[in-house]
Amino acid sequence: MSLCRASKKLAVEGKHTIAAQIIQRGLECSKRLLLCLMQQSSATWPRAVPSDTRLPSVSIDWDALDKRTQETRADLLALFGLIVPAIATLRQRKDLPDYFGQSYWLLAEESVQALLAENATLFARVFPAYFMQR
Repeated sequence: MSLCRASKKLAVEGKHTIAAQIIQRGLECSKRLLLCLMQQSSATWPRAVPSDTRLPSVSIDWDALDKRTQETRADLLALFGLIVPAIATLRQRKDLPDYFGQSYWLLAEESVQALLAENATLFARVFPAYFMQR
């Protein structure tokens, strides 16, 4: 089951804290993967290594992986936006992070980043959630 489906299922079941934890981890992983992909795209591979056609090689579509990661990140952000109203009503616990504060800050940050990147689709998904509108 994907992170998005698992988070959505938990949110529907009213398990917003667990959904927030999964979304947070998914956002961290996607951000790190996007940074790695950005580094990989600018890397130059050594040309001195002889290629052996007898060995199998792997072909990776880096652009497709980047696109899928960005789409998953956008889906996770939208899910975070959907659970913000429920998280806002939860009693603050000392043993858990402030998911409301984090989600609210993240939605604001991602709205600004989408605006700067001229990504109207992401902006339209994230910005209304910042004002707790669905």
